[in-house]
Amino acid sequence: MNKIIFSDGTEFSTVPYPIETEPSIFAKKIIKNGVNREFLRISIQSTYANVASKFIQNASYFVRQYDIDANGNELLTYTDFDWSGYNIAGDIVDHRNGIITVYMAKPTESEIAIQSLETENAALLFENLTGQTY
Repeated sequence: MNKIIFSDGTEFSTVPYPIETEPSIFAKKIIKNGVNREFLRISIQSTYANVASKFIQNASYFVRQYDIDANGNELLTYTDFDWSGYNIAGDIVDHRNGIITVYMAKPTESEIAIQSLETENAALLFENLTGQTY
């Protein structure tokens, strides 16, 4: 079992995706609204309200993956993976059996470039108006 852990300490446990052949955490590219972007699909045990309050724009979280021994038993040791680069809130699917699947996306290269330019322009405008560095 993996856990999704948010910067405020909130944790969600992953559960198997409803289609048995697919993993509970799965990164893939999807074309949505004409944009090809990377999505992270996560299936967890929770309520829609709890999930909707945490998996929001610019959410900061990581996946804690527990190690498994040769017999398939979960160990106390683990590795944390920062997946907060997937910070664009996507669809939330309620499977009506206690399983919620959340989609989070990465910004595209052009969105990152635009954000960088906007930040740079804001700093220049601030400096021009106030004479101080941003």
